[in-house]
Amino acid sequence: MLCQWHPKYYPQIQGAGLEEQLLFMKETFPQVLSRYMSLCYKEDFTYEDFLAIEDPQEAAYIFCVVYERPGPGSYAVRRENALKAFQYFTS
Repeated sequence: MLCQWHPKYYPQIQGAGLEEQLLFMKETFPQVLSRYMSLCYKEDFTYEDFLAIEDPQEAAYIFCVVYERPGPGSYAVRRENALKAFQYFTS
């Protein structure tokens, strides 16, 4: 699975292939961001603001806390992994 979609809340994506998961994320991410951004991250922060982020660590953090919403213990690891992936794919 690409994301931590809990089976209780997202039963329709369980067992889906990569293409289906990507399409699901494309369809749901803007909606989830607009619904939870002010609760989980910052007031008046929009989907367009998210798309304009240039810091991979900040983008990973926002994606984590707003879209996936896991426990806070994984935030630092997500930031580190995002930076490593960014450096790998852009070098």
